[in-house]
Amino acid sequence: YFKAILENDDWEIIQLTIRDHQRPCCYIMCHGSGKSYNPMVIGLDYEFNTVYNIYRQALYQVMLRAAAYGAGTIHFGFSADVEKQKLGAVPYPTFAYMHTDDTYNMERMSLLRQVNSN
Repeated sequence: YFKAILENDDWEIIQLTIRDHQRPCCYIMCHGSGKSYNPMVIGLDYEFNTVYNIYRQALYQVMLRAAAYGAGTIHFGFSADVEKQKLGAVPYPTFAYMHTDDTYNMERMSLLRQVNSN
């Protein structure tokens, strides 16, 4: 997967490094597609994230790179809504449907949810 990303011109890797440290603190793998820019994989060194807020800086750097790429839209994904909204992201509702032949685990999760809500 990662080798294919490195060999494909539609993918870019953004690396963030803190000046006072020798090792990178973040990698972001982004896919450019026409007028959209899509950060797909973000790898963080959580030791630095608590001190330097690396995740927020990663999102900001993605925005700068998307602008340089000429993208009109950035697809940030499904998690960390609060951080993304601080940078101007607009959430929209999504739905996922799943079909399963074995309902044991789903029934178990439903029971756990009922127990935890009481």
